Amino acid sequence: ENAASFEHKNLAFHAWITPWNTEQLTENSPIYSSLSAFWLTVEAGGASFKEKGGWKIWDDFLAKNKRDGQKTFLTVSGNPDDILLVLSDPGLQDQHLQKLLEIVQQHSFSGVDINYEGLGRENRTNFSYFIAKLTEKFHAQGKLVAVTVESRIANQVPMDWKVIGQLADEVRLMIYDYHASQTQQPGPIAPLGWVKEVIEYADRLIETEKLVI
Repeated sequence: ENAASFEHKNLAFHAWITPWNTEQLTENSPIYSSLSAFWLTVEAGGASFKEKGGWKIWDDFLAKNKRDGQKTFLTVSGNPDDILLVLSDPGLQDQHLQKLLEIVQQHSFSGVDINYEGLGRENRTNFSYFIAKLTEKFHAQGKLVAVTVESRIANQVPMDWKVIGQLADEVRLMIYDYHASQTQQPGPIAPLGWVKEVIEYADRLIETEKLVI
């Protein structure tokens, strides 16, 4: 369906946009409440970031497609080994956050989307401290914070969803990869029973208004 068919519905849609899929999202981009540029990777060592694509691609996309009131987020991901260095070193963490804030400000994003995966349950407290420090810094500058969390291991809850939900403006649930390349047998990516279970679990811990599926 095209964007016009959604105009009368009270639905909030969100999209991650990569340097290689801007053309596919151009037609329906007006339907999204927010657009997240999947554009940044944490470099080795954790203090700096590398672009997945040139900023001109993103700027051109926004010039053609952004509508009034639409939020934009900068999504950042990285190798767990590099993220763990940041979580365990306060000085490095300060450098990491300052550089990230500068990039968000430079490109006029509404906020940042933290997509740090594979950190393990043993690092949940350090991750919560990191998100607390990040939200304090970003909120002081009027910037929003979204945190993307892995749902495929929701039964283990490696990160503290309740604390993250209290701190962040949005919590994005990755409700997919129930079966994926790393699972032993083929099967559905997102079986409905499991999707319902994850949403109900998240809704007990996090304000409904903050949840993004």
